Amino acid sequence: MDRKIIIDWLQFTLLRDDGLGVVFRILRLNPADFERLDKGGLGYKDQLINNNVRLYFNGNKGMGICTSISGKGCRFMESQGQNLWSLVFRLAQSAKINITRLDLALDTDVKLIDKIRQKIDKKEYISKSRSISYICKSGSISTRTETIYIGSRSSDLMIRIYDKAVEQGLEEVDWERWEIVLKKDKIKEAIPLLKKDISQAFRDILYTYFRPVVKVESNKSRSKVCDWYFKFLGKVEKVSLYKDPEQKTIEQWSSPSRTGRPNRRLS
Repeated sequence: MDRKIIIDWLQFTLLRDDGLGVVFRILRLNPADFERLDKGGLGYKDQLINNNVRLYFNGNKGMGICTSISGKGCRFMESQGQNLWSLVFRLAQSAKINITRLDLALDTDVKLIDKIRQKIDKKEYISKSRSISYICKSGSISTRTETIYIGSRSSDLMIRIYDKAVEQGLEEVDWERWEIVLKKDKIKEAIPLLKKDISQAFRDILYTYFRPVVKVESNKSRSKVCDWYFKFLGKVEKVSLYKDPEQKTIEQWSSPSRTGRPNRRLS
């Protein structure tokens, strides 16, 4: 699976209420090309838009300025000469910016969506996600899987697999899209992996969060992953996107509670 991984959605917040000029410089876009809409969104009073690049501002104090770039907006940015991967890595280094959503996507002509649905039906898979669902379309001859969701839309990590050919209304074309939707802390944990190797990180995350198996053994970890999945992903390994909670210091553990007593006794 040595194909190009693209950014298909990017959303970030500049933690400055008066930083519109900063955002324009970050995006390298001309303020004059933006249109002001009659209403805002996402809790902000005002909104500017230019080719699916949206800026939300004039929110409550401390909300800063939110930039939301859809898939079409990402392609527009690239057409303007912007390297989105370089942009993301720069944003991640700033203490004044929070990246709140990052969608990664791969287009492939390898058809696996129906095989994966069958494995889901048989419960022959291992996944970190409890919520797995799919949408199918019944035809005169067979049922065609349109979209599979591994993880919920509200989760910090969701994998979406869908038939791009169906979405685009194309017949007799093999075109599937694999997407990883990252939010909040999952973005922070994924960035170092992506900086090291974008393709490898994408494949490792897929393998970590969903694996179709030949059959589920009593010890799940020993269940054999399907050969066709390895053929698709290539060489992969499990990765951790879990952020350990901050360890409390001795002073924090022994500080008085509301009752005036230490939280823990040190022996």
